[in-house]
Amino acid sequence: MLNRNKDSSKWVELKQLFAGGAVGSKNVVTTRSSQVAKITGTSTPLHLEALLYEKSLSLFLKFAFKKGEEKQRPNLINTGERIVKKCKRVPLVVKTLGSMLFSKTSEQEWKLVRDSETWELMEKDNETVSVLKPSYDQLSPPLKQCFAYCSLFPKDVVFYEVRLIAFWMAHDYDDISIFGTFKMHDLLHDLASFVAKNECCIVNSFEQNIVPGIRHVSLVNSDDSSDENASKFFKKIGYLRTLEFPICSKSFTEACLKRFQHLRMLDLSESNFEVLPEWIGNLKHSRKLNISNCPNIKKLPNSICELQKLQTLDFDGCEQIEELPKDMRHVVNLRFLSLTTKQRDLRATLQWLVIGSCEKLDLSTTQGFKEKEADDDIQDYLIHNGFSLQSLAILDLLKLEALPQWLLLVSANTLKNLTIRNCENLKTLAEWHNLTSFEIVEIKHCPEFSSLPKSMQCLKQLRIEDSPLLSLRCQQEMGVEWPKIAHASPIVLDGNSISAPHN
Repeated sequence: MLNRNKDSSKWVELKQLFAGGAVGSKNVVTTRSSQVAKITGTSTPLHLEALLYEKSLSLFLKFAFKKGEEKQRPNLINTGERIVKKCKRVPLVVKTLGSMLFSKTSEQEWKLVRDSETWELMEKDNETVSVLKPSYDQLSPPLKQCFAYCSLFPKDVVFYEVRLIAFWMAHDYDDISIFGTFKMHDLLHDLASFVAKNECCIVNSFEQNIVPGIRHVSLVNSDDSSDENASKFFKKIGYLRTLEFPICSKSFTEACLKRFQHLRMLDLSESNFEVLPEWIGNLKHSRKLNISNCPNIKKLPNSICELQKLQTLDFDGCEQIEELPKDMRHVVNLRFLSLTTKQRDLRATLQWLVIGSCEKLDLSTTQGFKEKEADDDIQDYLIHNGFSLQSLAILDLLKLEALPQWLLLVSANTLKNLTIRNCENLKTLAEWHNLTSFEIVEIKHCPEFSSLPKSMQCLKQLRIEDSPLLSLRCQQEMGVEWPKIAHASPIVLDGNSISAPHN
């Protein structure tokens, strides 16, 4: 079993030791690394699927009981079935938990495993960590920290890549490219919580005990707690970099802003503010501010413009906001902006742009750019205002039939990531020429979409889902679009990963 040796020269040396085998003998290599599989394999790797539930249960019972003993303990069998479902049919985890419960006949002990949110037994006996942790140990130090931060995302809650990347960016990890939707598997979340236990914490109650040196806090179910309890809780904490506490009172928010002025990331989403506290301008170290889905906010304080280190500003779903603060040009490091606004003229230095669920937005016009008559005039205007995108997401624009040329006037050589989802009438990207910088493209739920740009020499990843016309045209070797994308890997068509033989 090889997981760590990614040096092809080392494999050549090792392979020589197997040269003297008998005629017809074969070597089988198992690995968690696709790179190792490519280095060692002489045939196409076989990707193992998860066990069927019935086989998972059989494997669990084999390790949890002596032969025939399970028939004598039907009460434990019922609990065991729930535990097996939590294992998500991963054989290694099923075996580990079965072995952990071997010789434990107390129903309470079994229920502790079944009901535990933090997997206390994992820390106590360390068996589960020892099974899952080798994959974590292979990560580089920056990726280990990024994985630890994932412990702040609740189990089995779907989230988009932009939320995760913005979080990493806020803490100085921005050289990572991922795309798609994600959710934390139960056991991976437990592993992340284990390795981040002294830094990150999800708080379910202000009565909860936490490590004094905690740096990143995500608060849930806080709406039924008093400000007094909250104040007592936060007095236990000396220094925070991340604070997520949606649905909070104004007085409590102001108290936190005054106490934790070194925050890099602040999440106030789904709150009932009409006006954000001016104190927010004192968060000089802030990289990410999330005030999305706050229906009562009509105006953002101009003090936000004093946050010169701010990289991500999210006020999507704030439908009452009439305009951005006048001095937004001072937010010189802003890279990601997600917004709902009645304002039509948007000017900012952006690298990430998400446009979604805007029923009245007409992307085909250039009204937001002072009605410039010529393309050259628009291009000069955009360059002057620093409009040079790296990532663009177009979401839920049901009336959109074609993407506008003006978006590419100054981004054709910089745009690396493109995501298009739920645009039912969008037909093509063919009119977008010279997209030489494209690296990651995702097209999802676009039934009329049929063709891609011609020049995508840098394309690395392509994902197409629920877009039948385009999927058909991108079929390996046979599709009309295949020559444009054959150099990319992976290519995922409706969940099936394909690639050209040379990849």
